Amino acid sequence: MTLAQVLGCLALVSWSSWRWAAVSRLPRPVDVLVACGILVYGILVGTVLLVGGVLHALSAGPVAAAAVATAVLAGATTAGRTSRDRVRDTRRSVGAALGQLGPALRSPLVAILALGATSAAGYRVAIAVTFPPLDWDGLAYHLPMADFWLQEERLAPNPFSFWAQIHPGAAESVVAWLGTLGGSVRSAAAVQVGAAVLGALAVIALCRGAGCRPRSALVAGLLFVTAPLVLTQLSTAEVDVAAAAILLATWHLVLVALRRPGSRDADAPGTGVAPASHRAPARSRRRPGGSIALAERPVETAMTTPTGPSVAEEGPVLPALVVAGIGAGVAVGIKSTNLIAFGMLGILLVGTVLGRDIAAGRPGRALGRAAVQAACFGLPAVLLGAWWYVRNAILWGNPFYPVGIAGLPGNPEAVALLGVDPRQVGTTNPWWATLVSWADDLAWRPYFYGSPTGGLGAYWVLVLAPAIPVAVVLLVRSGRSLYAWGLLAPGVLLLLAYPGQHHPRYTLYLLGIGGVALAVVLDRLPRLPRSGVLAIVVAAALFSAAAASWQALDISGNYERGPTPPQVAALMLEPARERNAVGLRGAFADVDGAEAGSTFLVPPEFGDYGQPWVLPHSLWGDDLGRRVVKADQPIADADQALRALGEHGAEYLVVTKGSTLEAELTAAAGLLHPAFDAGWLARAWAAGPGPGG
Repeated sequence: MTLAQVLGCLALVSWSSWRWAAVSRLPRPVDVLVACGILVYGILVGTVLLVGGVLHALSAGPVAAAAVATAVLAGATTAGRTSRDRVRDTRRSVGAALGQLGPALRSPLVAILALGATSAAGYRVAIAVTFPPLDWDGLAYHLPMADFWLQEERLAPNPFSFWAQIHPGAAESVVAWLGTLGGSVRSAAAVQVGAAVLGALAVIALCRGAGCRPRSALVAGLLFVTAPLVLTQLSTAEVDVAAAAILLATWHLVLVALRRPGSRDADAPGTGVAPASHRAPARSRRRPGGSIALAERPVETAMTTPTGPSVAEEGPVLPALVVAGIGAGVAVGIKSTNLIAFGMLGILLVGTVLGRDIAAGRPGRALGRAAVQAACFGLPAVLLGAWWYVRNAILWGNPFYPVGIAGLPGNPEAVALLGVDPRQVGTTNPWWATLVSWADDLAWRPYFYGSPTGGLGAYWVLVLAPAIPVAVVLLVRSGRSLYAWGLLAPGVLLLLAYPGQHHPRYTLYLLGIGGVALAVVLDRLPRLPRSGVLAIVVAAALFSAAAASWQALDISGNYERGPTPPQVAALMLEPARERNAVGLRGAFADVDGAEAGSTFLVPPEFGDYGQPWVLPHSLWGDDLGRRVVKADQPIADADQALRALGEHGAEYLVVTKGSTLEAELTAAAGLLHPAFDAGWLARAWAAGPGPGG
């Protein structure tokens, strides 16, 4: 029943998100899909914050009840005739828009790119389904964050991992949502897979908003998926794909809200969807004003229709900003670097609204309109994203810990890990290191989920990055300055502002910025040059996807050589025990022999920064069949160890190999015995003399 519970509740959440997105009067079908994706993530994160953070009842029953309540609320708020008509027409519009993919895929080059992207992504999804989570960060702190919440049935600060105490937990909240209903966190990779789809949709939507044709937009969206760091993270519990994808989706909806009525930025010929009020009277009687047309039509025609206002004038400014605010809250809750992007989007929003009203001679309206729109964007973001920063303020005295700001305490040693390592890039200059990192993608080399250099793909260096300045000029000259100065230029500024720019997994959003630039350039090239550029892009994308897929380093645990796809396929046919012990999991294979329901006790020093506490998820297990607790008093000898085991009802004490405590336990023969290794650095001890004692 657990899989049925997950699928059933996810269907309720998806249906609710679809209903709310469909009635938001967004101008294009792809805008509705992007909003729906944001709302799905927002509802899942919000549910865990409410049930686990406020009610302290993070279990299957309350989470399922929240899904049902969400669906009831969505049904009640969209039950009116106008809303029902909008939902129906939106569904038909989405179907018609999907039909446009057929002509786009008639191009052999686009079809080849689509096939390559589907194959490479499908390969990684197959790895995620067949093998357990294998990535270091996932096993070390992303999954333990969710493990501990599920064990305690509440959002409690994690005592086992320093990084779990300081890292925002929105992505892990989605893992916890799945875990409450499914009884396992093995499906953690679904968070990344869903985000990759949302990221591709967001890039397509951004391209369409910039006036690009469906074929160019589809190419840009597929390039997001084929990036090596996106592909290699699809089978992990990492969060970088989700952080970039939801940021791009949020960015898109902010730009939707900022489209100026009557300008080229409002829409492009053949890309908008006209409300029913702009159609013939016979059809208008059946569809109230504001519903979405079945087929797309040129906006210029709608704007000159005397029977109603323009599409842009009926534009979804406030609904789009509310959904964008939800996305911003999720984005800053996934990765703290997105706070910089959130601030940039806020400045873009307020500055644009103030500038337009003042330029139009309406300074009296400017502050009020800016305040209302900023509130619609900012309040949902604060509601969904502030939890993790309040937690840090309580734990560390600084909401942005470990970054010390305005005299607040920080951790320079942790921040230094974002600095440039000359052993990786041969320089300490961050800007030169960034270029060196990008250039790494031009060579055939193995990739893994946290590649410190490269990962945006060869096409980024060859085409996407050079296309950005060209696209800025083209957009300004064509009257689409909103996308020049609201997307491309801020995207470059974010690259300068983000810490660790030389580490591309922190700046995956650049794939969206470059994708839009490429689409703008492609649409303005003559046929032969366009085909040549597209051929280069497709060849570089297939090269990058093949390099990312050829050696699955995470399955081997060896960062120099991993199994090839035929070898991975052979491993997939092995029994579950062998599949569960590949890669990093091999060092913890003995832990899986501990009886279900057993409890591991760890000393107080475990979990502090710099201590030998690695990959604690393995103690819980993917099915969360074991408990992990932390001693509140020091353990220095065998007598204290036995007393602590009894007080906490634990069967095993985890001890650092080669430590003073291990020497004390060894000297007190007969009181405890080593049961099995718990990774490379620790060993589990149990009470009693042992089997041969």
